[in-house]
Amino acid sequence: MRASQNEPVGDGPAPHGAPSQSEPSHGVDPRLICIATAALHRAQQRGYAPGYERQDWLKAKAEFEMQQRPY
Repeated sequence: MRASQNEPVGDGPAPHGAPSQSEPSHGVDPRLICIATAALHRAQQRGYAPGYERQDWLKAKAEFEMQQRPY
């Protein structure tokens, strides 16, 4: 039986836009996405005033790490 031209065959590449099973989505560590999102929320809360980006990141990272600790 022959597969149609639109269907992947065997272990070929994943369809365009679909993540492959051997690598994480977009190649970005999910922990970094969580930290970046939390840092963005901090920046929003302070009205995006410049000069606090590092502080936002470090606080977001510390909060994330505290949430990941086993009790």
